[in-house]
Amino acid sequence: MEAELEYHRLSSMPLNDLIASTSRILGSFPNTYTYTKNLCERLMKIRQGSVPLCIVRPAIINTSYL
Repeated sequence: MEAELEYHRLSSMPLNDLIASTSRILGSFPNTYTYTKNLCERLMKIRQGSVPLCIVRPAIINTSYL
């Protein structure tokens, strides 16, 4: 499904329906984090226009001790 349509469909769903449909929505994604990360990346690619796009994520996030 096109990312824009998918985003609008999901954002307009009532919360109870969204929660009840989570496993179907995720499909082969293991969790909501990976699904939403993928959806966001697809939306950014569509909306970038002529602006170069580079998505950079840290390899690991640690806490700091002060």
